[in-house]
Amino acid sequence: MAEVVLVLPKYIMKDITTAKKDLSEELNNFQFDPPLHVTYLAACLEKENISVKIIDEGILSIKDKAYDLIEEIKNENPLVVGVHVNSFSLNKVYLLIKSLKEKFNAVIVVGGPHVNFDSSSVNYLGANYGFSGECELAFSKFVCCIKERKDIKNIPGLIRKTSNGIISNPPELIEDLDNLPFPARHLISTNHYYIASTHEKVATILASRGCVYKCIFCSSPSKTIRKRSPKNIVEEIGLLVRQGYEVIRFQDDFFTFDRMWVEQICKLIIKHNIKIKWDCTTRVDWLDSELLTIMEKAGCYLIFCGVETGNEEIRNKILKKGLSNKDLLNGYKMIREA
Repeated sequence: MAEVVLVLPKYIMKDITTAKKDLSEELNNFQFDPPLHVTYLAACLEKENISVKIIDEGILSIKDKAYDLIEEIKNENPLVVGVHVNSFSLNKVYLLIKSLKEKFNAVIVVGGPHVNFDSSSVNYLGANYGFSGECELAFSKFVCCIKERKDIKNIPGLIRKTSNGIISNPPELIEDLDNLPFPARHLISTNHYYIASTHEKVATILASRGCVYKCIFCSSPSKTIRKRSPKNIVEEIGLLVRQGYEVIRFQDDFFTFDRMWVEQICKLIIKHNIKIKWDCTTRVDWLDSELLTIMEKAGCYLIFCGVETGNEEIRNKILKKGLSNKDLLNGYKMIREA
């Protein structure tokens, strides 16, 4: 029995031309990266001696076609159910919450990218509460207050319904990321997550949070960049290697924003002779040949850099990306050479 159940609902994307035809199961489940947000939440809850179960319905429904999410949650009889929400999963989440309310009593909380952008989703999804921003510490405090029947109204990032409408507390920024426990990966079935083309066992890491740029499509809840220490990051990498992971995906919005910091991470990986493949996401105008060389030597084999559109005017005037075609061509040339 778990006091808290954290749910990643499965959603099926519709065909973009008809919005009716489901894509094949194979395409919908082409690649699953291990979830970081819920494993961080779970780690902070466990630190408070709160029992947690994580349900990644997308993965579990592939393994068992008759998988019943509602019954799985009901069997745990949790005090709190946390549901991850993105814009694709709105209908699924609405129906899930409706069914949960019919089956048993639990406090239902929503969070994730869609809730960050639209606090009123707490209302139309039928949830009891929501959270915005970085809520690992706040959500743990919330669950403790629910258990102990204490006041919750001042918890950072909390979204709640009142007679005067939706009230959203300002979220908190976690300044010292080294103080967060490593994600509770023991609560997910790690064998279910792998690189689709090679079947290599994959883990995800968040080494920093935030991005200073203002692209209009960004889902990052923070423009303030904070970073973990290179020692803390490499300690986690070493642990993952010992646990049998073969590829690490850095999920930072802007990995190379601090050149010296990236170099320190790479030098520690090389110094400790850690053999691991890894990838990251950054901007092409924050790369150079010297940095790329040490990144490659430390195991970097793949870099994601957004182009967004081939039209420079749309990219910069509308999307606010701030990248020229020349920047992109020069950056990708350097990456290929490295």
